[in-house]
Amino acid sequence: MMFINPTYKNCLLALALVFSVFGVLYLFGSQDGVIESFADRENSPEIIKNYRNAVEDTMLVSKYRKSYEDTIIELEDAISVAILSEVCQQAETIAKKPLEETPKIRKINELKAFKETLNDAMKTLDKK
Repeated sequence: MMFINPTYKNCLLALALVFSVFGVLYLFGSQDGVIESFADRENSPEIIKNYRNAVEDTMLVSKYRKSYEDTIIELEDAISVAILSEVCQQAETIAKKPLEETPKIRKINELKAFKETLNDAMKTLDKK
């Protein structure tokens, strides 16, 4: 049977106690951060509103509305042509092995989704 030196045993106990204290302090400290982050969320709507207002102020929507509308319209037309081009270029390949050509199909669908994003941007512009 092995005997542990009492001094060594006391050092191990002290070390375990120090780690336990640091562990408890860490847990309480991390909980304070969680509580504070929830408290900060009360101000989130105001912070977001201020950010939105700052972006709107820099855009000068009333002054550049026509330019923004034209940009969205031209971009929507360009995306429509890109979709047409991709469909025509990839049609035979996709028709032969549609399951293997998922990245090409995904690319076309992402372009379509972007058109929807442009429509949302136009709706937002119309509200301003």
